[in-house]
Amino acid sequence: MRLIIVLGVLLVALTGWIVWNNPERIDLDSAARADVDMQFIGLSQGTTGYTLGGDDDAPWVVLIHGYSVPSAQWADTAKALQDAGYRTLHYDLYGRGWSDRPGGDYDLDRYAQQLTELLDVLGAPEQVRLVGLSMGGLIAAHYAVTRPEKVAELALIAPFNAVPDIPDILTWPLIGKVVAHALYFPRQIEMQKDAFADPAMAEQYLPLFTEQLPYRGFRRAIYSTLQTVILKDPLPTYLELGTQGRDIHLIWGSEDRVVPIDQATRLLRALRPDANLVTIDGAGHAPHLEAPEATQAALIDALGAAQPEPVAPEDVPS
Repeated sequence: MRLIIVLGVLLVALTGWIVWNNPERIDLDSAARADVDMQFIGLSQGTTGYTLGGDDDAPWVVLIHGYSVPSAQWADTAKALQDAGYRTLHYDLYGRGWSDRPGGDYDLDRYAQQLTELLDVLGAPEQVRLVGLSMGGLIAAHYAVTRPEKVAELALIAPFNAVPDIPDILTWPLIGKVVAHALYFPRQIEMQKDAFADPAMAEQYLPLFTEQLPYRGFRRAIYSTLQTVILKDPLPTYLELGTQGRDIHLIWGSEDRVVPIDQATRLLRALRPDANLVTIDGAGHAPHLEAPEATQAALIDALGAAQPEPVAPEDVPS
């Protein structure tokens, strides 16, 4: 009995400590978004923040961010793609950045529905090109598998493709959530630094992650994604994608510590042996930030593969 009482007191104390140290103290609403340089639109599951740029009649490229850092990271990449003749869309996944944090599971189907609705309301063409980073790569792959007719070309940057080594206790009912709040979430800021080979780059881009932390619902969304996406085997999605026979372009930083480039061999086996792999020397998990020119050139080359060949004047019907 005494042990039960002690454990109960410890649990209450730990819960109180978690509540006290939770940085989420602000509701994400129109007032919070008032000075944000994005556009916002209401979808079936909540408001989505997005940025759309480039010529109206240009082919579309959709940039999908990863697990925890929202879409502002794509700004320079989007500008380069616009200069190359594309119309670009980047947006915050539900639970991240300036998009709403609705209840329910943050799984691949939710993300696919969000993208489908966003493209529909924005009047996107029947097909778009998808670029996905890390978990965004898995989202892009899932979208191509479930809606193949909507995807013209696919470029994946260090796509999440293997269940990471995470303590089993994080999956336990109730206890897992307590441990996540006590140990996992507080480490998130330090974990962001692993995305860069150059520590100075980590400090420069860390605010992209930290500015979303004060708004209620971020931790809940991250924890749900951990349960419903990160701890689920992604390989079946890539195996199904490999049966489509489409060109698939992989871009990887040679110094990636989050999704090591060694995993490219595994992914190529699942997709197709002749899938194109471009290595960005010296870059970590965010090569578009750490080596922007090389990454942008690789993306433009990959996405250009889907553009139709120009018609010679003599081939134009009279």
